[in-house]
Parts: sequence; C-alpha cells; structure tokens
Amino acid sequence: TAKVWDLSTGKCTMTMKGHKEDVHVVAFSDDGTQLSTATWDNVGKVWDIATGECVSTTRGNHEDVNACYLSNDGRYMAT
Repeated sequence: TAKVWDLSTGKCTMTMKGHKEDVHVVAFSDDGTQLSTATWDNVGKVWDIATGECVSTTRGNHEDVNACYLSNDGRYMAT
C-alpha cells in the first residue's frame, strides 16, 4: 500500500492498493500526475494521481526492486 498525503492538512488524500508485499520505493513523475511504486516482490507499478488507478505493472525483475524512476515524458519506468 502507498499513500499520498496533503502536507497542509496532514490528511491522506489517496491510498494505492495492489502490491502483495510492502512498498519500499515511491517516486513522483516530474509533472506530479503519476506515482511509481516498487516492492521486494520484484514488481513495479505506476499510478494515476487523479484517479488512484494503477495504469501499469512491471514483473520482469529477477531481484528485489530497490529503486524506480519515471522518465520525463512518463513513458518509461526504470527499476
């Protein structure tokens, strides 16, 4: 589970559920419209911040995912 928090109010504005393991890495896209998450179950996900929906899932890693980055155009995620 990953959560997005409003820092001005201290309230959770969105909860992203879908990983089977604990989320260890999160990264916002440059424009703030997407959030990438990764876990030690070798899975990376990209979420739409406006809807909270998962828009992409990667499963090709052979090791734990310790980092994830979205490209500037939002088309690619490096894990």
